[in-house]
Amino acid sequence: MPGHRPWPDVHRAVAGDVAVDIAPEGLRHLTVRGREVAANLYAAVRAPDWGTLPNVPVSADLDSGGSSIALRRVETVGEDLRSVLEVSWAEPGILTATVSLTVLADAEINRWGFNVCLHAGDWAGAQLLGVPGQPRLPRDVAPQLAEGGVLKGLFPPMPRLELRRLDGAVVRIASDGQPLEAEDQRNWTDPTFKIYSGSLGDPLPLAVRKGTVLRQTIRLVAERMPAAGGGEEQHAVLGPVTALPFVGVQANDAGPLGRADTAAALAALGVDHVRVDAEHPGLAAPGPDLVRPPLSVELAVLVPNVGSDVLASVARAAAQLPPRSRVLLHRTQRRTTDAATAAELAGLLAGARPDLVVVPGTDAYYADLNRDRPGYDDFVAFSITPTVHAFDTESIFATLPVQVEVVRQTRTVFGAAPVVSPITLRLRGEPESPGAPASARRRVSERHIDARLDGLEGAAWTFGSVHAVTQGGAYSGTWHELLGARGLLRPGPDHAGVVPAFHALSVLQAWRRPRIRPVTMLDGGVVGLLFVDRPRLVLASQRPWHQEVRLGDWAPPVLSRRRLRTADVAAAAATMSWWDRTERVRAPHEALTLEPFELTELSLEGE
Repeated sequence: MPGHRPWPDVHRAVAGDVAVDIAPEGLRHLTVRGREVAANLYAAVRAPDWGTLPNVPVSADLDSGGSSIALRRVETVGEDLRSVLEVSWAEPGILTATVSLTVLADAEINRWGFNVCLHAGDWAGAQLLGVPGQPRLPRDVAPQLAEGGVLKGLFPPMPRLELRRLDGAVVRIASDGQPLEAEDQRNWTDPTFKIYSGSLGDPLPLAVRKGTVLRQTIRLVAERMPAAGGGEEQHAVLGPVTALPFVGVQANDAGPLGRADTAAALAALGVDHVRVDAEHPGLAAPGPDLVRPPLSVELAVLVPNVGSDVLASVARAAAQLPPRSRVLLHRTQRRTTDAATAAELAGLLAGARPDLVVVPGTDAYYADLNRDRPGYDDFVAFSITPTVHAFDTESIFATLPVQVEVVRQTRTVFGAAPVVSPITLRLRGEPESPGAPASARRRVSERHIDARLDGLEGAAWTFGSVHAVTQGGAYSGTWHELLGARGLLRPGPDHAGVVPAFHALSVLQAWRRPRIRPVTMLDGGVVGLLFVDRPRLVLASQRPWHQEVRLGDWAPPVLSRRRLRTADVAAAAATMSWWDRTERVRAPHEALTLEPFELTELSLEGE
């Protein structure tokens, strides 16, 4: 695979013209002649709340070489299932996989079996052969439609599929034991079409008795795969000059820090606003101790309904907000609000606070907007998290190009400016739980905390997300919590410490609303923001290995380089002003080496 290397904890197995990366979560990057056939293949079980039951390895055997690859893996799934997975992958591109699930105790599940994910960048526009009209996989992010309250796949459930993509490659997938459906996972910023087992139209949950053995076999055949092209060096791709979106952080989690520490952190971050969640009943605006000018507030209201009494309560709370603030008006249980509802609230505020902006949309995923397609006028809100379907580091970085796509599609489909809020590494609360109260989004358990926020990869992903929503044309973005276990600021024995993602936001100097140009290098392996008015360039490696980039005439004259690397993390935790330190290192003129997940600022001396 030209330009692609296996990430840590991944083993690449090669046999002749076929190759596959074997990760703890499943198979990745199934390729023939250097061309990817499928991005992922794995077996999974979904619980009644649609959570994926965890797989715990028991044993694994791999045999590769010659002309074939064979894998046998035994795992426990949740508390009540035992899985045996057997896979063989051979020339000229034939994969056979069987999963056997033994039920150890009576249980209920929503879905089980294989998932085959096709990279949307390769497969968008591919024809579904043998089906009347030969429909195509969508180029735009396709809504997950519902009929009679039941979600539907991209096509009816089928025992076998035959797909031909635009370069002529053909993939045939046959399933014995389960039909196959598909969904467009770009709705959740995953970069794939997922072909899953079973149908969303089946009666759910499925009751399975102790002693039952569920078995499925799939056969995947790849034909007419073109040979991989030459690995030519990609030059930098520069986007047009634009203003950095309004940048903010959340301020919901409690912390033992005093007012001075919090104010100092907000000043060092240089953000435009803080997001404060409010719920009905008991709606209230944040107190003046938390937010002082020039900061504005993004009051994110989550209510069970939008009746006149609820909107009046929201208006009373919103009237206390600082100048330039806005209200995100959302409903519980992943239901969307529309322009008419926003206009009704704006009307209640018109007399006392005509400066406030009311933003409809969803507190949850882009999938909800895309499903409901409600009417919008000026603004629309949705949130982003990269760990809805996968949790490994490679997968979360793979969501960044799709963030560009969904933000851009929001502008074109809805004709509204995207307010992306919040953007977090993990879910907030339990949006998938049926009937969950508004307070569920305030729950903080182990599954809502991501240790990568404490490391450099969390900073690189955060900067990559700012780059993505800027490139997509977002009006604003709100990242992470300020305080607490999910926060950028952590209490210490003597003073507050900061995580690396703090510095990924502070380097933006967002309060200036600078004019910038997004820069993409090495096929997304390095992203950057070129600041136009005060010449400087900030680059962030998006990969866990060293990368070398070459700067062109578009880059500013460089006299200094300031870096945030793995070796710097401990020192950087002790200061809120990492980019203001006096150390100066002259950067090379032509080539620049970035360490894994490094952030680098290149600027004129004294900038």
